[in-house]
Amino acid sequence: MPGPFYFHWIGPGALPFDPGFAVNDEEVFAFTIEHEEGDFATLEIEIINPRVGLLNEDREVWAWLSYDRAWQPGAHTPDVRPLFYGRLIGIPEDLQNETVTLHFLARPVDYAQQQLAVAQGLKVSPYWDPIWFAPESRDNPDNVLESRPELWHIDRITHVVSTSNIISGEDGTITLDEDDELYSSMRLGYGSAAVRKVQVKANVTWDQSGTGSIDMEEIVGRIIETHTGKKLAENWPKSGAKLSGGWVVDEGHAELLDGDARAVYGFYHWWQTLFEGGFYSVQVPEWAGEWTFGYSGPGGGGVYQQPPHLLKIPINQVKPTLKLGWDVSRKRSEGIEFILEADVQAILTDPGDEEVMELTFSSSELSTNMDEITVDDSQIMLVPPLGDVRSPRYFSTDRGAQSIEYLIALARSHLLARSRAVNIEFAIPFNRGIDLDLSCRKSVALIDYRLPGGQAAGKITAYKLSCNGDNGELSCEITIGCCIGKGGTVTAVTGDPTYVENGYFDNVQVMDNAYVMPFAGEVNYGSLNGAAITDDGVNLYGMNAGSITKSYVVENNAAQQQAAILAASLPTGEVTVEPKPAMHEVADVFKCLDDNATKVTLTLMPLTGGPFDTQYFIPTSLLSLPKTIDLEAGVVS
Repeated sequence: MPGPFYFHWIGPGALPFDPGFAVNDEEVFAFTIEHEEGDFATLEIEIINPRVGLLNEDREVWAWLSYDRAWQPGAHTPDVRPLFYGRLIGIPEDLQNETVTLHFLARPVDYAQQQLAVAQGLKVSPYWDPIWFAPESRDNPDNVLESRPELWHIDRITHVVSTSNIISGEDGTITLDEDDELYSSMRLGYGSAAVRKVQVKANVTWDQSGTGSIDMEEIVGRIIETHTGKKLAENWPKSGAKLSGGWVVDEGHAELLDGDARAVYGFYHWWQTLFEGGFYSVQVPEWAGEWTFGYSGPGGGGVYQQPPHLLKIPINQVKPTLKLGWDVSRKRSEGIEFILEADVQAILTDPGDEEVMELTFSSSELSTNMDEITVDDSQIMLVPPLGDVRSPRYFSTDRGAQSIEYLIALARSHLLARSRAVNIEFAIPFNRGIDLDLSCRKSVALIDYRLPGGQAAGKITAYKLSCNGDNGELSCEITIGCCIGKGGTVTAVTGDPTYVENGYFDNVQVMDNAYVMPFAGEVNYGSLNGAAITDDGVNLYGMNAGSITKSYVVENNAAQQQAAILAASLPTGEVTVEPKPAMHEVADVFKCLDDNATKVTLTLMPLTGGPFDTQYFIPTSLLSLPKTIDLEAGVVS
């Protein structure tokens, strides 16, 4: 008979619903439409057995089920409402019986494309961070919802794919009271104990690397005065030489300038080394037979005017040049740990006894180009999360904070889902359910004195529309999930300088000078901005002569060499003139210079340090959760 339910076979993509679809291709005996959040709606329908092959390739396998809300026997003005559009799945049951049961699924033909498009728009901070996913799974649309308290929603009529929050419905709140619900149908039940704490541990690794060349002019560029300049120039590091600490000489030489004739040394004996213009002066005759000498000084004396035989040792001026090259790769790792605790009402178990969820993450993708940035207002460019491979830190950077906040979002999502620990099931009249246009994108506020506090609210987690073929009874059943949070609010605060007691965690390096609130009013955490890192002090960003030099020392310059020769020539006993004084050999002067040759020591910051590991413990506030049912409320009179 015509109406009130209509079943029409049709092809795929027959959207939107057209009133012309309200025809009886099959006689409907009974049906059940069920829709649970996060899943496709299903239709189980019992029809009079058509005695044909329903899966024949020439037949349509999609169908519309609709309902005339104003139906009555005889003439009337139709008010047709679409109830379901889907595809036949599986083999029909009981083909030998007078009626057969068919199963349909409201899965859009372009479901994958719609889902990908929605997922792409959800890849925003703090709900998305690709570093925590393997490359092959970053395009999996389900991954974008892990950090959101949301589930996929597929409309059973329009086949539009979207997401829906598990706490509050985007399409509004339906208010029902005792007059709407069937009194005896309400059932309140508890799910598993709420997860009160989520412990998160995460670790990142990367190779800190860089290359460059540094002109050491400001350190080694001063002229060195020395009596052993040739030796210094010969021993100066040459281009291509490898130095300790991972350094290499890009360019190195020492220019030996002309000698300075100001420095003239005389031949000397054990009494006094002779410097031009010094306190004593001696002239030595030619080497032939006996010889004499004279002196002048405070004690008087004479000067023999003999042809001089002087040893002249000039001061050399040496101008060094040094350019150092570096090519370094150092292993680095950082780890964070935090515990996010939900502020929820006690249920079933004592507070503190609830399950603690542990989540562990790791990533070595910081140097992979994956972050999108816009260049010139239009061009999209991919850059690595680390930003610069020379970086010695990650979690304490702005980009690192995004990774932390993603993990907080993930923990928050789990806590919100498990805080929805109370389920309320009830039934309302079928036509009321049709009028309310039920979906899993709506919430229900239920007013009933039998509830704690006289009321409760929650997201629709499931609903069922059905028609009983035996008695013609129509029903509408609804299930809502209620959140048992305490409904508080978190505000931004400034943390104390020290959070973790000594000995509680090893190698903790946290500066608790600020708290960041990634979710307004819900939670905050201790910022790592300015936190110390485990390091050797090498800054690959600021590689210059000053930053890489630990010390630069010139030993035994010309003045120091002269003092050494003088010290080696001082008399040790009574001065006499006759017999002939013992003269030092010329070689003794050069031996003294060899023993006191000018030496330059340049000590550089080594580049071969590592691996370096920094661990942080991050303090967090309690997570404030909505209170949609008050389990601690008093009796409502």
